[in-house]
Amino acid sequence: MKDSLYEQAYHHAIFNKVLDTMLYNYIVKNFNGTSKEIEINELKKAGWVASILADSNTDIHKQRAQIFASLLYLLYSDDVNCNKLSYVIFSRTGNLLATKFLSVLYDYDSEQNPSHIQFKHEFGTVLDFEVGFKRNENTIDLNNESIITTDFQKKLWENLFEPNHISISAPTSSGKSFIIQSYIKYKFNKLEKFNVLYIIPSKALLNQVSEQFRRILSKDILIKTAFINNQVNYDNPKYDKVMYVLTPERCLNLLNQKNDSFSPDFIFIDEIQNIEDEEGRGVLLEYVLGDLSKTWPKATIVTAGPNISNSEVLFSNIFNKECVENETSLSPVFQIKAIVSPNFAGNHLDLRVASLQKTSQRLNISLPVDFNVKQETESNLGALLSKVVKRIADGEQSIIYSPRTDFAEKWALEHLNNLESKASNTLRELIEYLKEEIHPKYFLVKCLEHRVAFHHSKLPELVRKEIESLFDSGEISYLYCTSTLIQGVNLPAKNLFLISPRKRSEKLSPFEFGNLIGRAGRIKDSLYGSIYYVAKDNSDEVLAEKYFSENYQKEVVLATSKSLKKDNFIETELKDRTLDTNKNKSGYTITLLKHKYLSGKNELGTYLNNKNLDQSQIAMIIDELESQLVNIELPFEVLKLNPSVDPLLQNKLYQNIKEEGIIKWVISPNPNFHKRIRKLDLEKYEFNDLSFYWQFSILCKKINEIFGITKETFFKHNISNLYIGNISHFGFRWLHNRSYREIIEEDINYYANVREEINAENETDINKRINDVMNIHSKVITFTLVKYFKVLADILAYSLSDEEKEKYKLILSLPVMLELGTMEPIMIQLISSGINRSVALKIYNEFEKEQNYLEMDVIEWLYKKGTTLQLKPIYIKYLKELGYIH
Repeated sequence: MKDSLYEQAYHHAIFNKVLDTMLYNYIVKNFNGTSKEIEINELKKAGWVASILADSNTDIHKQRAQIFASLLYLLYSDDVNCNKLSYVIFSRTGNLLATKFLSVLYDYDSEQNPSHIQFKHEFGTVLDFEVGFKRNENTIDLNNESIITTDFQKKLWENLFEPNHISISAPTSSGKSFIIQSYIKYKFNKLEKFNVLYIIPSKALLNQVSEQFRRILSKDILIKTAFINNQVNYDNPKYDKVMYVLTPERCLNLLNQKNDSFSPDFIFIDEIQNIEDEEGRGVLLEYVLGDLSKTWPKATIVTAGPNISNSEVLFSNIFNKECVENETSLSPVFQIKAIVSPNFAGNHLDLRVASLQKTSQRLNISLPVDFNVKQETESNLGALLSKVVKRIADGEQSIIYSPRTDFAEKWALEHLNNLESKASNTLRELIEYLKEEIHPKYFLVKCLEHRVAFHHSKLPELVRKEIESLFDSGEISYLYCTSTLIQGVNLPAKNLFLISPRKRSEKLSPFEFGNLIGRAGRIKDSLYGSIYYVAKDNSDEVLAEKYFSENYQKEVVLATSKSLKKDNFIETELKDRTLDTNKNKSGYTITLLKHKYLSGKNELGTYLNNKNLDQSQIAMIIDELESQLVNIELPFEVLKLNPSVDPLLQNKLYQNIKEEGIIKWVISPNPNFHKRIRKLDLEKYEFNDLSFYWQFSILCKKINEIFGITKETFFKHNISNLYIGNISHFGFRWLHNRSYREIIEEDINYYANVREEINAENETDINKRINDVMNIHSKVITFTLVKYFKVLADILAYSLSDEEKEKYKLILSLPVMLELGTMEPIMIQLISSGINRSVALKIYNEFEKEQNYLEMDVIEWLYKKGTTLQLKPIYIKYLKELGYIH
């Protein structure tokens, strides 16, 4: 009966008519248009219907009620009675976060305990009790402070204190990360010993997440972004509370730790939907998570992702364990979805906003413009976008989505036309940093002068972090972003513009599109967010309509399950012994199956059973793998250290090492180690008598012959004309503490004066080389090269005696050194403590000036001397945010 009442309310004609009119009036109000009249009796009736809908247990009903409450406040913010009604509706939907905007109802003080706020106006006896009880119910006491939550957040908070594993599925703006952070903070403060493992999908998020925790956690908690065996003395009471923020790749070292020094009590996996990625990382994540749950069976596991249907099924498929599901589609903000179309005939923009009654209906608004619509539409997308953004959201913070890195930069530069240069002092600090650390002619410098920026995976970590921080604080107004947004980078904004819903050349899936537009609107400073899809022609409008009307939820399927369900998987792909993972996504699943087989037939059989394969299919897979792996010599204990690398190729490397002798595969210190040796003179030396440069370069070449690094670089990372000699040279400079500026200058000089392919004074040429250098370092040097040098190091660690391990310790440490970008132990300590490499270089240069610095702990020294360091303001600010300088 109640369900029927809520459905009637949801479809109530007057309610929906008023809702649409309110939405129309609010939009035209922002564009100085003429609003439509709403009769007072219809507004009251709509309010009554909304108050009924707010009590429903169905998310779409609550969402509709919330939209009414938001628009009522936005249109009648000075009316106390309208504010009261908005408050009651927000309270009933469980969205107490939104009530902070209703400031006319109480004396709001951001420092005040939210549970003690006094209302200035009475609601009436019954309602006073209702809103007071609800506010108290949704208040969480977090040690010495209180926080107000939504119903979803409160339920999640309560579940975290139960002895259950949890799967979370909620929109980007739902506040799930805030509750997880608050819970971790609470547990660290309450318990004498507590360890946390926080897994994020990519290195792009390492600093963002670790810095967030450094801001809220006390100094006696060790927060690390890399696990390095034997680096920290965990017997020290100072480290009874440890937190690791790691990518799946970095989890491998943790899983294979030698002394079992770290054992997590709580494991959180963010952006769990990445487990369906068929490009290799999804398969690795599945492998890592499976091992985590076996290694630490008592740890509480929590997974989280947006818009996932049946998240508890996904959890069970990964861990083979039960969990409590925390799922909601309700966001504390509502979204205005609009299609912007150029109108050539009238030389204006048609703004068509999705009706709140039916997605096929539109509220039409005509926007006059001061530019030639036809000319701009036919000239280039960047020019059109910048003018549309300026017309619709002039002065408002906006994210403009770009499908490609080069488009993001090009469109950002287009946006500078007709904008005044008005960079703040904070922006100037970043500008000066970029000039010094990257290049004076870097396009980002020019953009920041106008409070415009671009954000993509090729930016250095510190630059990306500063842009995120400056956008969050409002210093940057317009941000041109690529698909890094979809990968979990937390960058919400009031407005999101897009003109091409693609990720490189592929169309975004409805799930990806939903994740992207989820960035529009943040309850921190607004009740709503706006998405503007710029449609150039009729076909674009049709596509926009389709995207806006899609269901963004989906059931996430493991990458391995996708491969195993292919009709030709066993007969064709599994039996193809030359299968190239660079060209066939199933290769990653086959690699995982090989590892499962080598760990024991029972392991593989159980795994395939859990995938719901029949016994005949399982038998065929096991028989085929048995025939392929019969000659494997390398023990599984070594093979398993690198689960994303084909055991057959690992075994080939092992056989080559045995045939050629270990001395041909290690880096040997010698009198020529730092000597410059010409390529022509190489034949005069034995391998172990060569300089470090040539030993490293030759090893890169030999590894490439086995694993195909250059092929992977081309097919997987789309980097062409990069030879193994170039890769080894980049790696050498990276290892030797060269700054980005030094590497970039040398690269520009090489391409300008040696190869004569670019003009060293041309801005476009310079920026092309800057992006190429950044791309090579992020995807090849610190990822691909690291992956295969780790295989070599692990095989050597197995093959060497203890005496030889000490003698050739450099090669065993090389994978960590390559990833972190240094061979200096002090630098490694700084970087693995969460300090960016560029900042660590500056600190190290100052630390070296100390007498007896080798006998000192650099972190303790930084705590004591940090405020006296002669560093640029941007470095000091960065170290203060991390808590290393007070």
